[in-house]
Amino acid sequence: MLLPTLLVLAAAEPASAAAAVEVIRPHVVITTERPASIAPRVLDAAAREARTIWSAYADVEVRVCAALPCTKPPRATGAGVQLVIVDRMLGPNARHASGLGEITFLSPESPDNRITVSTAAVLALAASARLGGRPISDLPTRVRDEFIEHALGRAIAHELGHYLLRSKAHTASGLMRARFEAAELMDGRLDVYTLDASQVDRLRRDAMIEADSDTAPEPASKSGIG
Repeated sequence: MLLPTLLVLAAAEPASAAAAVEVIRPHVVITTERPASIAPRVLDAAAREARTIWSAYADVEVRVCAALPCTKPPRATGAGVQLVIVDRMLGPNARHASGLGEITFLSPESPDNRITVSTAAVLALAASARLGGRPISDLPTRVRDEFIEHALGRAIAHELGHYLLRSKAHTASGLMRARFEAAELMDGRLDVYTLDASQVDRLRRDAMIEADSDTAPEPASKSGIG
């Protein structure tokens, strides 16, 4: 019933040639199984949208596999993150954007490597939103699918932000707002889904620390007699 999708967040280039140090970006591998309720092209479009949102901060590879594990590995490897798409409403205590997604924190700066987005919440939002005086849920399939693509893509990008930033916090604007309004989800423009300067700095610091730990030499082993 479920088909997996693989997204890989790879290393991004420095934003400016004047940067004093190289900007190192994390590699994150996200696997997800597609519910039968979502057409393959809809989830593929949502994945592309999440990729576009993060393109200012990371390179994103999107790979669709027939089954897990993928027979062909991604071009980059990294921390494993599981994306779960559910057909139920999320809990009242979830930290999410418009109830569309959630992530659990094991401790203040330790997010679980599992993020969840809800198609039921997306459809409920579509039923309550109107376009041209009609509920989006009553409009032609193409329009409904476009709404679902935008809502899922932006929810995935938002929850991924919590994971990469290692923070439960929401902001007043940008990608990490606590709520996305239904009307904006019909707008194809993505320039409002950004990170602020402090968030970008946090990503860079964490990526550099992780890179340093990955390249640290192994302790010398002792050998000899006695």
